[in-house]
Amino acid sequence: MESGQTVGKYQVGARVGQGGMSVVFRGRDTVLGRDVAIKVLHQHLAESHEAKARFDREAKAVARLRHANILEIYDYSGNDVVDHYIISEFIEGKTLKHIIEQRPIALPEIGAAIVWQLAVAVGHAHEMGVLHRDLKPENVMVRQDGVIKLTDFGIAHVLELGKLTVTGQLLGSPAYMAPEHVEGRALSAQTDIFSLGTILYQLCVGELPFCGTNAHEILLKIADGRFVDPVVANPAIGNELGHIIRTALAVDPAARYVSACAMADALERYITASGLPEVRHTCAAYFANPSEFTASATGQVVAALAARAATASQRRNRAACIDIERRLRALAPGHPAIAKLSHANRVRSLVRRVALGAGALALAMAGWIAFSRSASPPPAASPSTSLAITRLFDNARATRPTDAALPLPSVPRPSTERPAMRNARPAIRPFGKKTEPPPVSSPVLGSITLQVSPANSLVQIDGAPWRQLSGGRIELAWSGKPIRVEGRNETCCENAQRTLHASDVGATVGLALSFLPARVIPQCAAGNVTVQINGRPARLGGSNIITFGDSTQTRQSVTVEFIGERVTTKRIVVRANETVTVPCDATPR
Repeated sequence: MESGQTVGKYQVGARVGQGGMSVVFRGRDTVLGRDVAIKVLHQHLAESHEAKARFDREAKAVARLRHANILEIYDYSGNDVVDHYIISEFIEGKTLKHIIEQRPIALPEIGAAIVWQLAVAVGHAHEMGVLHRDLKPENVMVRQDGVIKLTDFGIAHVLELGKLTVTGQLLGSPAYMAPEHVEGRALSAQTDIFSLGTILYQLCVGELPFCGTNAHEILLKIADGRFVDPVVANPAIGNELGHIIRTALAVDPAARYVSACAMADALERYITASGLPEVRHTCAAYFANPSEFTASATGQVVAALAARAATASQRRNRAACIDIERRLRALAPGHPAIAKLSHANRVRSLVRRVALGAGALALAMAGWIAFSRSASPPPAASPSTSLAITRLFDNARATRPTDAALPLPSVPRPSTERPAMRNARPAIRPFGKKTEPPPVSSPVLGSITLQVSPANSLVQIDGAPWRQLSGGRIELAWSGKPIRVEGRNETCCENAQRTLHASDVGATVGLALSFLPARVIPQCAAGNVTVQINGRPARLGGSNIITFGDSTQTRQSVTVEFIGERVTTKRIVVRANETVTVPCDATPR
């Protein structure tokens, strides 16, 4: 099928898109007089039974769905034709992937509002028995009026039609797949919920939760559930939104939301509590003017956080105060509520430590008093008690028969030899101390050399006190039992731990602590300015994550480019777990 051709009542126009299975043309319904999209199966796939089955499945799956956020199907060619095509509504707009590459989302609440619309649409599809199985920003269209449209149900699974499989192929996009999809297990509504969680993480943090140099590495991380906590990756994300993301990304499907609608409800509650009550209109307002709406919405969110800070302080909710303080520092670093929260958190922390210390002292004193009472001599008997006891002894003497009336037993003469002592008297031990049997030393069967990186990290070996190793290196004696080692370095890294086994004897074993990411916040008051970090689109006014590739790299150089009427380039050096603000018109600080 080519441009200018007529198929039935549809006139084929210009080509507007192309994928691995099909090409999309802009068309015209000559009867109803409206623009349509004509999706045509590639000619070289027309003889493929699997390709035709997937194309047919997409048409039938989407045709049963009627939702404002799902692409509407108008017509289908059928399966027994030369040119296989699907006629759908034509969307004037761009894909979500294209939009976030040009301008990353700067406010987490905006990302939550976008995924809310997707979750509502996916929930409707699930209620109709359709799993999408390939949710990703490339399959989400944003209409010019800001309406989100879910598209491309090419590998959708209609539950009652059974599952179509392709031997040797893994259908879907690796970075957005759920663990059960990766491992070939049964799929469910929770499979799409995991993909929604991946998109939500990407929009709110600025990068995917599961990254790697190749698909195999990405799939392993997904199967293990290894990703940086969203609250750590972007401090502007509060604990509530972080909980929503973590729930959607749970490895166990049973631990995720019971439905996409339940996830949508959680997102709506979060957005409303953040000061953006018009959830249904948030996306339209944002896409109409991203810069203006982001500034306005950020002000509303900051105001809501300040109000919640006062309530949390009154209720002495320390966890809420810490969460709000962290978010305010990321969204509005100079807000006056930060100083109040910081002071209140320090005071509460001090009071808590003092209270814990006082409680421990009180318990110790109570124990000492109880012990003293139990160790004191019994009280002296009163005079009346002593007199009664004396009379009892006198009466006993008076009634006892005389010694002469008693027969004298024959008593053997004692031996002059000293008998052997079978049970020696126990040695006297110091008062209050408990004697312990002498320790039994375990035989040393070998040694293991432990190398910790970074070398200045603290190390705990088998529960012993934390200590810093000379040069980050120590030789451990192996006695046949596993050795548990743990490292921590609060200034730069995440905690790490491992257990040493017999297979490690004679070898040098590394304990590498992963560096926490740095954050770069580009700021510019001028309008119509975009920013790139190391040549990639970045979030202006938001936190951008800088990861560290290996455990020996303590710092790295970062290039920040502000692109407006002219290009301003700033080069800075960031360290692990450091936040650097880079203005467009001054020296970085």
